[in-house]
Amino acid sequence: MMTVWDTPRGRLSRVGEYDLGETIGRGAYAHVREAVHRETGQLLACKILPALHVPGAPATWDKTIDAIEAHKEMVLLKAFAGAGIPGIVKLEGMLEEDGWTCAMMTTER
Repeated sequence: MMTVWDTPRGRLSRVGEYDLGETIGRGAYAHVREAVHRETGQLLACKILPALHVPGAPATWDKTIDAIEAHKEMVLLKAFAGAGIPGIVKLEGMLEEDGWTCAMMTTER
């Protein structure tokens, strides 16, 4: 049986200035992992999605469709980021790492 640690997303240990921890959710296009800022200790959720384009990587139909769906999700996250709706995640920032797009998020409580 394959675990999350057997996937490329599971092998990421750092994204930008954040150390990645446990997987807290998985979906069709993304994994969500705990992320702790190395200097401040700020805890966020890191949603890891396929990058829209990885230079030098061969394009396949499946990878292209996954990347397009992931990109649409990023557009929605950005649109909701400034809405201030309770219970909706707040997008803190976006990072690119090793062919992945990472959405750094917190939740409003």
